[in-house]
Amino acid sequence: MANNKKRGQVYGIIFLVGILLLLSPLSRLADTPALLWGLPASYIYVFVAWMVIIVLLYIASRDSKNTAA
Repeated sequence: MANNKKRGQVYGIIFLVGILLLLSPLSRLADTPALLWGLPASYIYVFVAWMVIIVLLYIASRDSKNTAA
């Protein structure tokens, strides 16, 4: 039972990190007219933030499968 509570807390923290990464204050840091590899910096920021969230979810789910066995 404690394992499920810990897993829920980890997913909750990842959710909050995702919200913080994708909401206005941090996303405005990349809101510049500069181009990186021909793309606006804001596009690259969104895709990198999205990738970070996916990697964190992958690590959390992999870790929870190892501890459940």
